[in-house]
Amino acid sequence: MPSRVSLEKLGRNRAYVLVSALIVSTLIETLVHWRGQPDVVFMAIIALAIYAFFELGLFFARLFVKK
Repeated sequence: MPSRVSLEKLGRNRAYVLVSALIVSTLIETLVHWRGQPDVVFMAIIALAIYAFFELGLFFARLFVKK
C-alpha cells in the first residue's frame, strides 16, 4: 500500500514538527495551569516527549516499511 507522505519528506520537515510540538505543549500548559504562572519546564518536557515520539515513529517506520 503506497503512503501519502514519504519518510524522506518527514525527515526533511523535522523543524516544523519541533515548532508544532512547542505550540501544542504551550496549549497544554495553558489548559492545565490556566490560573497560575506558566511552567516552562513542564512545557519543555511535553514538547520533548512529543518530538521524541515523532523521532521514534520515524525510526521504526524506516525499519519496517518496505521500499
